[in-house]
Amino acid sequence: MGRNYFFFAALTAVLSVPVLWAFAATAWVEPSDTLLLPHINGTGQTVSAALELQLQHDVPCTISVHVNSAGGEILTGPAPSYTQLTTSYKFTGGSLLAQDADWISSDVFRTRIYSVTTTGPTTDSFFLSVQGQAPSGHAIAAGDYKTNGLALVVTWP
Repeated sequence: MGRNYFFFAALTAVLSVPVLWAFAATAWVEPSDTLLLPHINGTGQTVSAALELQLQHDVPCTISVHVNSAGGEILTGPAPSYTQLTTSYKFTGGSLLAQDADWISSDVFRTRIYSVTTTGPTTDSFFLSVQGQAPSGHAIAAGDYKTNGLALVVTWP
């Protein structure tokens, strides 16, 4: 049975990243971070940004993606319209066995498991990138576009 370490991210026009500390030899370096996406100024416009994450560990481990509820990884706008942006992700880093070469849809991203191949003690850097595209048929409401509880879970032997 492996140990789990949770990394929570709430993607929005601001990506908030509160992190719970692990009790073993694996931990995310920063307890929280913020990722600001550029403003969307027109229909069909695509914006993206990346957040650097650092993981300290001493054995190979895996990073899996989890959400609080179905569709929780999709950037969704404010009430009353709750407009959804077409949301894509990319997770990269030199120590990943198979990093994302291109943007992947949000529904595929939430099923991903990434293998970290390095041993240490070491600190590896990863980049969590998010891309949101406004619908082409109509203007979207101003405000924060958020996810509902995206988590990166680290498991090690």
